[in-house]
Parts: sequence; C-alpha cells; structure tokens
Amino acid sequence: MTKEDILRGAGILRKENPCYRKGQAVFNYVDMHPELFKNAARISQFNYGIDCFYRDDMIDQFIDQVLEIVNNDFID
Repeated sequence: MTKEDILRGAGILRKENPCYRKGQAVFNYVDMHPELFKNAARISQFNYGIDCFYRDDMIDQFIDQVLEIVNNDFID
C-alpha cells in the first residue's frame, strides 16, 4: 500500500460522496478498510494526534503516519 493508493481510494470515495472534503475522504477510506489498515486511522488520531478528518492540511502527515503504523506493525 502506498500514499498514491490511499489517495486514489479516497478519490473514489469522494466521487461516491461528493459532500466529503478531501481529508474526510482520506480518513474514512483508511478507517473503512480494516483488512488493509486495521485500526491505523484511530491509532494515528488518538495516539499521535494526527487526524485529517477535519484538517485537510494534515493529509500528508496522516497518510505517512498510517503507513508507518501499518508497515511497522504498530497495530494494537
């Protein structure tokens, strides 16, 4: 899984839900695919304080943190 994969998936989700902002779509895409990300969205949000749901300016930082969590098995 790469940053581009996440952004692509979030883009599809956003097309299906045009009311979603970009950060909201990114967060929801990660959160709704536990088979890929487990609970990395929530770990990033609660353990690291990195949350792009309401802050589009945190999208890159959020994705980087999610990928670090997943790739390094920091999953609860």
